[in-house]
Amino acid sequence: MFKWESNNGTNSPIDTATIHVLTLRHLKIVVHRYVGYGGTWFLTCNELNISREPLQSKDITEAKQEAIQKLRERLNLWTSDIN
Repeated sequence: MFKWESNNGTNSPIDTATIHVLTLRHLKIVVHRYVGYGGTWFLTCNELNISREPLQSKDITEAKQEAIQKLRERLNLWTSDIN
């Protein structure tokens, strides 16, 4: 289980936050909204050169899982190029 941080208050429901951040060693993974794009969640990870990649999930819990899966797939592609 990953520990995500968000920009909502401590007594606010998790789905009111618009920014969710997961820090894993040297990676900062951000699932966030972007002004003008309604209910779409986006993935940003500057360390992997990912900026505002749209996610399909509308639910924040599913969007975070989708973001992790996208990162795993991208890392698998890179490591397969090395082998």
